Amino acid sequence: MYMAEGHCWHMMAYITLVDVQRPPYQHYKKKDSRWTPLEGRDSRLDFYIECFHRRARAEIVEKQHHLPHNLSRAEHNVIHSLRNNSDIIIKKADKGGAVVIMNRSEYEQETARQLSNTTFYKPLPSDPTESYQKKLQHLLKKLPEKAQDQICTDAPLEPRPGIFYLLPKIHTPGNPGRPIISGIGTLTAGLSGYVDSLLRPYATSTPRHETININLKNKPDWLFEKNPFGLIPLLETSKGQLICESPIICEYLDEAYPGKKLLPADPYERACQKMLLERFSKLPPLALKHLLAVKNGEDSSALKAEFIKKLDEFEKILAGCKTVFYGGDSVSMIDYMIWPWFERLEFLQLPDCLQHTPKLRQWVEAMKKDPAVKATMTDAQTLKGFFELYVKNSPEACDYGL
Repeated sequence: MYMAEGHCWHMMAYITLVDVQRPPYQHYKKKDSRWTPLEGRDSRLDFYIECFHRRARAEIVEKQHHLPHNLSRAEHNVIHSLRNNSDIIIKKADKGGAVVIMNRSEYEQETARQLSNTTFYKPLPSDPTESYQKKLQHLLKKLPEKAQDQICTDAPLEPRPGIFYLLPKIHTPGNPGRPIISGIGTLTAGLSGYVDSLLRPYATSTPRHETININLKNKPDWLFEKNPFGLIPLLETSKGQLICESPIICEYLDEAYPGKKLLPADPYERACQKMLLERFSKLPPLALKHLLAVKNGEDSSALKAEFIKKLDEFEKILAGCKTVFYGGDSVSMIDYMIWPWFERLEFLQLPDCLQHTPKLRQWVEAMKKDPAVKATMTDAQTLKGFFELYVKNSPEACDYGL
């Protein structure tokens, strides 16, 4: 079952009011009750009353701070005309605060194109809400009573399936849509709100940022305005300051923001990490050449042997450190900087290159347990899908799997 925004039908019942003689008992008005249930009588009822009080207070504050409209009548008429134009779709852009007006036919074509991708979507023979509702009830029984109260209070009485819609990517050639599934009013809406309340204290400590992915084979003009060489990654601060190159950006972020420092405080140890990273920079080009050779059906044995030889050097360096990580007993900047290439070994057709490097294998297992690594790992299948789109110069490659 697919549900797309703007495709809903409503049934209305028309009721004719007629003058009917009231029974005698309806002429007597019952006095309003001032009874209030005692607090502590029922935890669920207490929670409901508290939510009602919060909502009432919020509405009072909203009315007190209500501001008059700042649009003229002509501007209101234009907005009303656009809103009622069935030939267009109005959406906010995927990135930034721009508003996009699209032809409805183009929007529906892009919607159909994405929904026809059976890798991510498939039609359902029936609505699975009822079966999921039973599973959710079983799950709630394992949670504390207070959590159950919050989830049940926020859950809709009549849940509906999620609504599929698109946000145009105005920075990507062809302006494909980013698929969004609205969970408002769905069965898991209450559960999502509860999980959000648990994660919010941790999320507020993370610097706010916006990510814009770039199609490397068709870079937008605005990228060259910010960096004449068109290099990525590129970091733009809130002050408009521009910083490029991964090692430089990482060093800047490590120094500019509080928290655990990833670079050593000792100048010599810091220099050693930078020299080791420079030494490692010779491996990625070899790995990519090996991947392309395998894809093209060419002999890649010499490239693989050279790659393994260089890995042996890093095995000896790690053995000399006499620690689990290259930076010491805990993960540091150099570990994070070289890790992505070890994560991609299977995708690079080099899954067995660590057979004779026990220290590196131990390091890989330790890195997989790191919270930051676990939160950002990309599986080999997703990398494969990205690479296939990339070699076809598809505009969707830059956002694949996100």
